[in-house]
Amino acid sequence: MDMDVGAITANASKSALARTSLADNFDTFLTLLTSQLKNQDPLEPMDSGEFTKQLVDFSSVEQAIATNANLEALLGYAAKSEGGTLVSYIGRTVTTTNPAQHVTDQGASWDYTFAADAKTSQITISDASGKPVYTLAGNPAAGTHSFQWDGKDNAGNQLPPGTYSLSVTAVDAGGASLKATIRTSGTVDAIAFSDGKARLVVDGVEVDPDTVETVSL
Repeated sequence: MDMDVGAITANASKSALARTSLADNFDTFLTLLTSQLKNQDPLEPMDSGEFTKQLVDFSSVEQAIATNANLEALLGYAAKSEGGTLVSYIGRTVTTTNPAQHVTDQGASWDYTFAADAKTSQITISDASGKPVYTLAGNPAAGTHSFQWDGKDNAGNQLPPGTYSLSVTAVDAGGASLKATIRTSGTVDAIAFSDGKARLVVDGVEVDPDTVETVSL
């Protein structure tokens, strides 16, 4: 089982850094306070109210940091628990509504579905940066259609392996936009943790478990 807990560790590190910074500032504050108290004019003693207020402020910040640390820990435990549930997906083939997938020199395939007939439709393949690298006219008929891409751009150049996404734009006879549901299939390689949430790694691409429609051996 391969689990990436880097995101959870990073959150914990942020809280630790915040506590360290607060401690350093508090030490500086106490040093200044001690120095001022030693050198104050006995006939005109300093107002203790301001120092008391600052001490209260430090205490409030410390409590807030502690609360954040506890919340981060709870999120980490929740993500790990969810990840444990998703472990059973490893090695299985899943179909998801995630439009991105890892494309090799063997190409890749997607399915897209229209609930109603479109007048026109266009398929666009974009790379990981969002730059379009290939376009062509799609099938405008209602229903599910398969699209096989050979990994080449419109000029016939073979593109490097990587993560590519498919999008479909379509309009009906009245000029209104039609939504296409895009599906990809692949094998779950591992479970990863990102932003406190467990995700499936499908052929090298992180996928939200909520997008999974089918699971098979």
